[in-house]
Amino acid sequence: MGTVLLMTNSEPIHKYTISFPESLWQNLIEVAGLGNVKQFIIQSLKVALEGHIIKALILAGGRGTSFRPISVSTPAVMHPIGYKPIISYCVDLLKKYSITNIILSVGYLKEHIQKHFSELYFDDLNITFISEETPLDTAGAVLNAKNEFKSTFIIMNGDVITNLNIRKFLDFHHRHTIT
Repeated sequence: MGTVLLMTNSEPIHKYTISFPESLWQNLIEVAGLGNVKQFIIQSLKVALEGHIIKALILAGGRGTSFRPISVSTPAVMHPIGYKPIISYCVDLLKKYSITNIILSVGYLKEHIQKHFSELYFDDLNITFISEETPLDTAGAVLNAKNEFKSTFIIMNGDVITNLNIRKFLDFHHRHTIT
């Protein structure tokens, strides 16, 4: 038994051989059907791990008043630093730490943000939008997104550039969480 790393279309695929007790194997066949065991196991693992996958909420719905007058026609998170908008630095940081489920809370001039992310090809990210029809401020935006989260999640302001070590941040959180 062991792990083998294969490359298909430049995407790594990990294979692992698992030995099942005969009774468990028979139960799997009964529940999934002989031809569907692999897919059944993969789907079961996804469901079991869903609550442990870290998601992120990027707050990008504000009016950007601290960026006035340049934020009148462009959301603050979309102002370029170098060759890309500020919010892209947030997404890059999350990707660096393998956080690929990202929810963007958008409001003011949301079309700019939605267009930016729809024009870019992010095959390794799951980016969704939650829209604020009226300004909700920080706590309201988090409350608006509460149904998206089942466990620990990261909240970031979309107009801030940081090099925060998210792994250390989460480790600290888990060590100091009271259960």
